[in-house]
Amino acid sequence: MRDKKENALAGVGTPTRATGSGLATTLSHQKNTTATQKKLLISDLLHGGSENGVTHIENLGSRENILKEKLHIQDGMKAGGILFVNGDNDMLSTVHAKAGCHTVRYGLGADNDYRAEDLSYPDGFPSFTMVHGEVRVPVKLTVMGEHNVMNALAALAVADAYGVPLADAAEKLLEFGGFKNRQQIYHKNGYTIVDDTYNASPDSMKAAIGVLSSLPAGRRIAVLADMKELGENTIQFHREVGAFLAEKPVDI
Repeated sequence: MRDKKENALAGVGTPTRATGSGLATTLSHQKNTTATQKKLLISDLLHGGSENGVTHIENLGSRENILKEKLHIQDGMKAGGILFVNGDNDMLSTVHAKAGCHTVRYGLGADNDYRAEDLSYPDGFPSFTMVHGEVRVPVKLTVMGEHNVMNALAALAVADAYGVPLADAAEKLLEFGGFKNRQQIYHKNGYTIVDDTYNASPDSMKAAIGVLSSLPAGRRIAVLADMKELGENTIQFHREVGAFLAEKPVDI
């Protein structure tokens, strides 16, 4: 990306096992990257309300450290920039953009700048009203799960910041069918298959189980594998997913 352009940035800067912490700061000061632009999006780095957002916790040790590292991505953000954050998250809800920039929050809560109301799941797919000030826009998605409602709200907030009419942005969301191996829905010989094999963390696995539970079916079967890179509390996190699954209408 060229320096002179403004671009939105989503989910960049979490270190890998090899790089360790500090990568976000390095990226934020690199020329010709989106990190030197005026609009940054930090959405699902710490998933879900009071739940533990623990992706990359093996590398960084705690949610607090993950948050600290992620926020460094705005170090190179220009004056007047916008930081978009998940206002429903227990940690991100209190985050503010650095001096000279401002914060936009999105989520289901009433205090968010962009929020979803009248949320329902006809045929398993989310339908809601996006509310921003006095503006109300109906939104329907072709991807499942509450987490995709949050993703849609983030996309709408960024679109609005770039001057895209919200009704037009909502219409374009209907064209988004998700990514390969990320909750793709297949129908075969009377079976409905949810493919969520891309990767696994406690939060993404709970989201997948939630989608499975929302589908109309005579019997629901969850096929689960190990979750990696969870550090010393890996057994605890696996048990949390098991407890979550036990409360859902899943048969096997």
